[in-house]
Amino acid sequence: MIDGGEGGGNSIGLGPQPPTHTRPQIVSLLDIAPQDVPAVVSAVTSIVSLQWPQKATLLHILPLVHDPDAMCLIMLLSSKVIGFAKLIRVQRSHRNLVGFLACLIIDKDHRHQGFGAYFLDDVERRAAESMYSRIYLSAELSPIFFSVSGYTPCPLVRDILHSRIVTSSMQHYLAQASSKVELGEKQSWATKALIEERPIVNSNYDWWWSRLPFHLNASTSYLMFVHYLPWSSQIGPSCGLSALRMSCLASCARFHGSVVDGKYNAMKVQETTDFIAKCAPFQSIRSGIETFDIFEDPPNINRRISLLQTAIKLKFTWIGEMFNALHLACLAKSYCGLNVQVHKGTFTKRDILNHIINRKNIILAYDRGPNHQPILNGGNSAHWAIITGILINMDTNHIDVILQHGLSHYPLVVKADLLLESNKQLTGPISSASCYRIGSEGIQLAQYFLVMDAVA
Repeated sequence: MIDGGEGGGNSIGLGPQPPTHTRPQIVSLLDIAPQDVPAVVSAVTSIVSLQWPQKATLLHILPLVHDPDAMCLIMLLSSKVIGFAKLIRVQRSHRNLVGFLACLIIDKDHRHQGFGAYFLDDVERRAAESMYSRIYLSAELSPIFFSVSGYTPCPLVRDILHSRIVTSSMQHYLAQASSKVELGEKQSWATKALIEERPIVNSNYDWWWSRLPFHLNASTSYLMFVHYLPWSSQIGPSCGLSALRMSCLASCARFHGSVVDGKYNAMKVQETTDFIAKCAPFQSIRSGIETFDIFEDPPNINRRISLLQTAIKLKFTWIGEMFNALHLACLAKSYCGLNVQVHKGTFTKRDILNHIINRKNIILAYDRGPNHQPILNGGNSAHWAIITGILINMDTNHIDVILQHGLSHYPLVVKADLLLESNKQLTGPISSASCYRIGSEGIQLAQYFLVMDAVA
């Protein structure tokens, strides 16, 4: 039986009760019979009104009755309600679930005893098990407590909260809270990543190749040269970090040969190079491109810290976004230990050919459109990818490039000219710039190319 709070007259049935321990019990509201919910509401109201007397009316914006877009948890100690937490699902998307911690509160008589940290840890564990990748909260809840718990300051992600896929619960919370508390960039917000990276996916050559012909014209013959990379899924806007993870796992497998009628025929490297020299005039990198090493004295990096946390610590990002190619190069060299050079300036198809044939991969950004194809959008849909291979139409000498990126396991074939043109116009400003960390130097994506070894 659960004490409903002040008055002691409310009892709630949860079925057979375990023996009482000093460790609190945390239960979901869904485990409580609907007719007993009012008693819980009464207890929670008492706790909240003592914490925020002037904001007691905010309770109505935290609806308790079986909200499908929220996780409502009650903390019990000796059958008495001593805490309440509500995590609202921000988006309807199931690719990367994001939560907003609208409330986490402990009764005043049980604070400073470790119950808050225990409760928060349980909320995060349940959220991670439900595939939430990140939690946001208003730091006004308790800035020191949440800072110690691993939450870092960040702007409120307004483009997410106001997008078309925001849940009705989150929209209701914002609509009601906006008249009670200050929302926006001036408000103090914090966030924590629950899932920073997903397991690497290794696919054999047969699987990889079976996906590629979808992009090809079966009646056309191609020359192909590609480096296979294991795949790392991005979480949130961490496409640049995902590209680095894939680069760290460069495979020794290299595929080169011809594709005729959808069938792959292996060729020796020298045969491939000779054929390219005949079908498309080949030359080395043009002298007009500026090539330079990054951070000759790189920052001291603790590799026991995750790549995302390292980028946050170096003030490169808030939640994984990377809008400076030099910052990505710094991580590639100092954290990943990659041999990386940054090429700044006009890049051509022949430059791509030169690097791919010399067993290099190229990381670059472009505006991503439908089906992940390059578009010209002024940088408003900037996305990082790795050029891992080339395809040459043996009839027309037209050159396409093969990309890998964090949003799809499938290899992507795009027109080389359009990809380079898309990169060239990444000058900003992006419409959601206030949500992301952009240094005083501004956005540095256009005509930046990170070249690194493709073979481990």
